[in-house]
Amino acid sequence: MKAATYNLPGKNLRLQETATPVPGPGELLLRVSACGICGSDIHAAQNQLIADGLILGHEFSGIVEATGDGTGNHWSIGDRVIALPIAPCGSCEKCLQKEYIDCPELDLIGFSMENAGAYSECLVVPAEMAIKLPGSVNLMDAAAIEPLAVGLSAFRDGSVAIGEDILIIGAGPIGIAIAKWARFFGVQNIAISDRIPSRLERASAAGATLLIDATAYPDPVEAMVQETGRNPCVVYECVGRPLLQHLFEILPKRTRLVLVGATMEPEEVTLVTGSMKSLQLVFSMGYSYSDFEYIMQLMADQRITPEPLISGSVSLEELPKEFERLQKPNEDCKILVCP
Repeated sequence: MKAATYNLPGKNLRLQETATPVPGPGELLLRVSACGICGSDIHAAQNQLIADGLILGHEFSGIVEATGDGTGNHWSIGDRVIALPIAPCGSCEKCLQKEYIDCPELDLIGFSMENAGAYSECLVVPAEMAIKLPGSVNLMDAAAIEPLAVGLSAFRDGSVAIGEDILIIGAGPIGIAIAKWARFFGVQNIAISDRIPSRLERASAAGATLLIDATAYPDPVEAMVQETGRNPCVVYECVGRPLLQHLFEILPKRTRLVLVGATMEPEEVTLVTGSMKSLQLVFSMGYSYSDFEYIMQLMADQRITPEPLISGSVSLEELPKEFERLQKPNEDCKILVCP
């Protein structure tokens, strides 16, 4: 099969022929229908945090092409599925309680050599992580369920109460996903800050009520107060670059700060700055199986859509050049790879 593998010396991808994986016991072989290019993939490549030859890609949908032993009668060739991009041990206390994301032996699909990702024609997933798609959800939209789940989990981690306002730093796919969920759950004032006008336009379409041009207003809190007369109660950091000290300095007292971007670069902070303001710091990571099911059902009922997250698509052959392009400043949001 064809796959785009990480090339460590060039920090980029190269298209090559690799062996098609064979599903083991309890596994499914999927033919990839669509896979989103995630900012985490790009940051990991830029910072050389992944192994040479790795196949990235963890936001995917696909069609069952083969089943391993022990998958029972639940799965058939041709089933349309999504899957949580994780490989838990399956036997620990957390796994038995279906709290897979908390498995101490958890491996991430698309971030390890043992569990290759979906920048390829096929990949293997644990059958227990897969979910059948209803006929009303198309495979392209389904590939956006993973970033929407990240946004849902992050929004929930902010514990936004009725009447509270939020500020989102960064109008990339996850920032826009958080704005969508904030609007869905009835938040009245949803401010979002970014340097790129087209991304702010997408955020507005997703439900953001106040768009802040970060080139004109480096202090988005001040801009929000000027416009609404209110401070944000919860701030979501969705940039994924060193920003924490700046946020410590500009946030009002007792703000809940949710770190979603999870920068992979070293960052120097003075903790007393946050302490003096009694800031509450929350690290948001992951989602649950039920989050995927919930979003899938909302899509089936046409109550939530991936718009305006998706800004384009490329073929697997075009992926290496596209991956290189996305490492530079650009106006895109979520690009799908369609093998």
